[in-house]
Amino acid sequence: MSLKGVAVGCLGLVLQLLIMIASLVGGLSRRCGLTFLLTCCIALPVRMWRGVCSFASRQWDNFFAIDPGAKENFAYLLYYWRARLRWPIRLVGVLLLLLLAFRYPWHAYAVTALGCAAAAVYIAPHLNLHPLLTRPVMGGLATMVCALCWLLPYTTAYLLGIGLWGLVLYASWQICLGASLLLLVFCYLPTLALCLVAAAAWLLFLLVLPRICLLLTELSVGCYFLSWYWPFVHVVLLCLLASGGDIKTLIPLAILCVVLFYFPRIVLSMIGLFGLWMLWPLFSATRTALFKLLDAPYGTGAATIGEMPEKVKNGEEAAEVALAGKSHYEILHAYRGASPVELKACYKRMALLLHPDKNSHESAATAFKKVGDAFAVLSDPLQRAEYDASVDNGEALESEDGALADGEVRPPDDMPSGPPGLKKRKARPVGARGRR
Repeated sequence: MSLKGVAVGCLGLVLQLLIMIASLVGGLSRRCGLTFLLTCCIALPVRMWRGVCSFASRQWDNFFAIDPGAKENFAYLLYYWRARLRWPIRLVGVLLLLLLAFRYPWHAYAVTALGCAAAAVYIAPHLNLHPLLTRPVMGGLATMVCALCWLLPYTTAYLLGIGLWGLVLYASWQICLGASLLLLVFCYLPTLALCLVAAAAWLLFLLVLPRICLLLTELSVGCYFLSWYWPFVHVVLLCLLASGGDIKTLIPLAILCVVLFYFPRIVLSMIGLFGLWMLWPLFSATRTALFKLLDAPYGTGAATIGEMPEKVKNGEEAAEVALAGKSHYEILHAYRGASPVELKACYKRMALLLHPDKNSHESAATAFKKVGDAFAVLSDPLQRAEYDASVDNGEALESEDGALADGEVRPPDDMPSGPPGLKKRKARPVGARGRR
């Protein structure tokens, strides 16, 4: 029997067990008169979910009632940084879940079950599985599944484990083998598994930031064995370096070290308050910069010298610009920091010049289609944020015929990294990574 046959058999076994449990629950509910109670149990979370959603929607609209444009700007920033930090956030989440499973395994199982239920409720309307499987219905089913996991934790854990193993085996036996080995190591040698994950994370940190990694490693190891004396030794060394051999500076620093040794909490509290007082201007400047960034997340506007290109004058020039554009912004004859209003104006001008009924150029239809596709991406905050993040992450790759995969276009070499207004770095060249 092949591996896919084994996987299908496991999935069939899990489905049969679930059907038996459902039939047993249905029979008991009919005999004991629990149908009304189950209906109430499903309707109650659905009503609660609708109430929470309506309350959150009202609060969200009231927050942006003064400036409606700030809502779109905030959505762009949120989607952009979510796309930029997608894999680090996932890695941190997996590490936290592993640590929770090492210390509190059933708590980790509960978190995993709730996360999977929330993901199913969120994704269900987008999959179009069945007209009856709306989001409230999926919320009620997810609530019932979570209640079943709470009532029968071991049984549901085994069933979910077998079902997940069968699905992964059906998809790819290599991934299934690796995941099975990892789970076996984590079940029987959890400390070894966490040590391996920690060693891999430490090596990655060492390759990215070697000096900071070595400094933090030395401080962490010293604090583990000498929880108080090791940081105090570092404070003394810093005081010696700060004094520079000057006796007038060394005496007050020595007095501070002595007081710190005998009264650490008082001295550290005073130092913390002094540090907050010194950093308050930095916090104020950061707050001001964040509000400015929220006002203009795409850039500084068309007033920036050299950013706004000259307007296209005729249909031939518009076709050449659209066909030669390497990014969505160049196709629309705009720039990276253009606001939605400016992008719409550029699109209207280019579409008017490139319309096949008004432009006799042989490539006018192709250019018109490219302009429409580019504006469809850049007019939506989510798609624009995903596009900008993919460009900044260097994920826009070329295909074999020179075009970019997934309908994307090549970003120009001078494309700034990140939303204008934040710290800029040189964008990763597209040709640095291999072809698909």
